[in-house]
Amino acid sequence: FSGRQARPPGAPPDYKPGLTLLYEGLNIPCVPLALNSGLFWPRRRLERYPGTIVVEILEPIPPGLPRAEFKAEVVNRIESACARLNAEAAMASQPSPIALRLMNTKQELS
Repeated sequence: FSGRQARPPGAPPDYKPGLTLLYEGLNIPCVPLALNSGLFWPRRRLERYPGTIVVEILEPIPPGLPRAEFKAEVVNRIESACARLNAEAAMASQPSPIALRLMNTKQELS
């Protein structure tokens, strides 16, 4: 499954199932990526905000996990890493408006 580039703050993850088929069919490790590009380059919008886009290569997930366990592991690793990257971006000297809105929404949901 691939995640979307960006989703509204506080929205649940929306992963596509295609990766599961590749993971099961190829029987090789899956290397998840986490990124914060949606904070600076919003999907389907013309605005761009200054900042540093970070792409983080996460630990590989070994082959052979059951489908549900694999999906849970992918979502957990990516969401945890993206939350950390987003929090770091919100603490920048000039955070993007999206980073600030995301952090405010998370505080309101807590």
